[in-house]
Amino acid sequence: MHIRVGVWGCALVVAAVMANLAGCSGGGGGGSKKPTIDTITPATANLSGGETIAIAGNRFGDAATVTVGGGACTNVVVVDDDNLTCTVPAGTAPGLVTVEVTTDDGSDDVDDEFGYASAIVSIYPAKIATGIPLEIRGDFFSAGTVTVSVGGAPCTSVTVVNDETVRCVTGTITGAPPTSAAVRVTNDHGTSSFGGPIGGVLFAADGRGGAVGNLYLINELTAQTTTAAALAMGLTGLTFTDDGRLLGAEATQYGSTASLVVGTSQLVSIDLFTGAHTIMGSLLGTDGNVNHASIPDIFWEAGTLFGWTEASDDPITIEEDGTVHGLGSGDHPTTGSSGFSYGSGMSVDDDGTVWFVGGGVANPTSGTDNRLYLVNLATGTLTTGASLAFTGIATSYDRINALAFMDGTLYGVASPTNGDPEPPLLISINTSSGGITVIGPLPMDIDTLASTRR
Repeated sequence: MHIRVGVWGCALVVAAVMANLAGCSGGGGGGSKKPTIDTITPATANLSGGETIAIAGNRFGDAATVTVGGGACTNVVVVDDDNLTCTVPAGTAPGLVTVEVTTDDGSDDVDDEFGYASAIVSIYPAKIATGIPLEIRGDFFSAGTVTVSVGGAPCTSVTVVNDETVRCVTGTITGAPPTSAAVRVTNDHGTSSFGGPIGGVLFAADGRGGAVGNLYLINELTAQTTTAAALAMGLTGLTFTDDGRLLGAEATQYGSTASLVVGTSQLVSIDLFTGAHTIMGSLLGTDGNVNHASIPDIFWEAGTLFGWTEASDDPITIEEDGTVHGLGSGDHPTTGSSGFSYGSGMSVDDDGTVWFVGGGVANPTSGTDNRLYLVNLATGTLTTGASLAFTGIATSYDRINALAFMDGTLYGVASPTNGDPEPPLLISINTSSGGITVIGPLPMDIDTLASTRR
C-alpha cells in the first residue's frame, strides 16, 4: 500500500519524528541536557552543617540548585559545567542522605554518595595549641572506635565521655594566629570536621590561702573572665606542662603574722575540665622548712618545673613530689641573694627566655627594682632588662604577682597592697620598652596566670 503525502503532510511527519526522538533521548538517546552527579567530596560531613562539598558530574550549567537530605545547600558555586561546590545544611541524624542537583533542564539525585557523620558543635578551650587538653562537644560520638586529629596531628589520650563529649590531648600544631586547624572526629558514622582557630588561651585562679576558689578563662582583649571550674583551694602558681597537664602551687595560708605559716602548701595537678585536683606532694625545701613553701609563681620549661620562693626570693626548681631546690646550688637557698623584698611573676617565652619581675614594681616610687629581669636557668642569676613604665595605675598597686607569655605577648596581673579594696588588673608588658598597658580589672582574688600557647 502506498501513501501519498503532500508538502504540508511531510512537514508534519518530520515534526512528529523529531518530537518522538526528543522524547526518547532521556531514556538513553544521548541528547539529554539534564545534569548528572558522578562523585561527592568529602563523602561525609559534620551533622551540624556548614562544611563545603564538591560535586563532580556533567551539565551543571550556571543556574544549579542543590539539596542535601531535603535541605537547601547554600553558597552554590558552579565552577564549570562539570563541577560545583556548596555549603551543606545541618542534618537530623548520622547516615546516608539524598543529594540532588537541579538546573533548568532537569535534575539528578544520588542516595549512596554522601552522608552525615557525628555533630561537632564547639571545642574547649576555644583556641587550639600544641599539647593541651581539648574537649570536643557535639552529638552522636559513641559509635565504634573513635579517633581524633587536630591540625592533621593525631590526638592522644582520646576519651569518649558520653555521646556528646570527647576529650583528648592535642599533638603538634603548626601555623599561627589567625589561621585555623581542622578538628576531625572519626567513628562508625564517618568523619566530622570543625575549624578551630589556632592561638593561646589565658587561664587564671584565685589565690587566697586556706580558701576555695575558681579556675577562670580570661579574654586577653577585655579582661572579661568566665568561670571554667570550681577549685578546692587557692593557687598562687599555675602552668601547663609539655604533656598537657595543668599544675598548680597551693596558696600559702598564714597565721596572725606574715611569718607564721599554717599547714603545708601542696603541688597539685588540676583537671582542666572539672577543677578536681590530685596532690603530687608537699612544697618543702630539702631542709623541711614550711616557710619555704610560699611559691608566688611557677612555669614549665623543657621538662622541668621552675618557680620563685618567697622565703629567700630566689628562683627555684620543683620536683614533681613538691621538693624545692635552689637553682645552681642543689638544695633550697636559705638566704636571699637577689635583693628583692619578695618574689613575683615569672614566665618563659617561645625562645626559652625566662622573664621575671621583682617585688615592688607596679609603682616606680615603691622601690628601685621596677624593671624586668632575665633569669639564667642554670645558675639562677639575673640580667637587668627594661625599666617598667607605669601610667594610669594607682600607687597602691605595688606588685605584679603573675606573668604569662601568650602568642608573643607578655601578660601580667598587677595587684594592690594586701588589704587594699582595689581589684587586680590584667596588663600587657612590652618586653623591649617596659611599657605597660592596662587591659582591665579582674576578680578580687586572682593571683595566677597560665597560657596554653606562648
